[in-house]
Amino acid sequence: PNAEATVTGKEGPMEQWILSRLSFAAGQVDDAMREYDFAKATTAVYSFWLYELCDVYLEAIKPLLRSNQNSAESRRATQDTLYTCVDAGLRLLHPFMPFVTEELWQRLPRRPTPTVDDASIMIAAYPTPERMVGWRDELLESTVKLTLDITRTARSMRDAYSIKPATRPEIYLTLRSEEVVRQFEDKGFGKLVGILANADVTILRKSDSSTTEKQPPSGCAVSVVNESCDVHLLLKGLVDVNAEIRKLEKSQEKAEQQLHVLLQKMSAPNYSAKVPQTVQQSNSERADKMRQEIGALKRAIHQFQQQE
Repeated sequence: PNAEATVTGKEGPMEQWILSRLSFAAGQVDDAMREYDFAKATTAVYSFWLYELCDVYLEAIKPLLRSNQNSAESRRATQDTLYTCVDAGLRLLHPFMPFVTEELWQRLPRRPTPTVDDASIMIAAYPTPERMVGWRDELLESTVKLTLDITRTARSMRDAYSIKPATRPEIYLTLRSEEVVRQFEDKGFGKLVGILANADVTILRKSDSSTTEKQPPSGCAVSVVNESCDVHLLLKGLVDVNAEIRKLEKSQEKAEQQLHVLLQKMSAPNYSAKVPQTVQQSNSERADKMRQEIGALKRAIHQFQQQE
């Protein structure tokens, strides 16, 4: 490992993200310990280890570490970042699991510069936000959050249509934000979705000359992630077309009923006067998302009908 835990500038987007989340976790634990809120502290450490380091980062870097096509510099940056996260993660966890963290920490290789901290994790410096100044990147975190939301949506669609784990389907992402498109194309987040969802990913964007979106091929199921992104899963040749049309029609009917109920609430007498502004805004956003979902379902039904 490097002589000290620092950001070198050679880290890729996912390395920057996991270091940002490590900094956030350290801040959460620091605040919680000062407030004697041990439940909050353990939740922060647990979430970092399970949902960010293991669930996301380790899965994201497996192809890089297995491949010989990446540069030695990027490979070294990944290894150094992983070491920093495991080292700091064990230190964060030590007050709550002292014996197992000591055992695991003693098996880690030491940094080149010897310190008194090397003797035991009990006397090693505890991670704090002050030791990680400049590591947080909230814009990057929001982009990765969208990436993970897309991945969860894609995985849910795979499960819903009983697509076998060994099958690598085609996924088309409709992105309506040029900034998101840039992040996904230039920084490789589209590729990350493919890795995490085990699929071949194609990014669709708005045409530069009109407001018309480029359409995915016929035979796709669709799911709305948010107002700026839809996920289209190509099912042609993988499922029964007629059965999928019936399933989509039921989903459309259910969504239309939910929208009708919501619109009735929003049109009630004195709605604007009695209902808090935050609830009104939330309802408006839900209605917009429902309309978008209904439109996406109609398009998917039409695409399947063309295959009959």
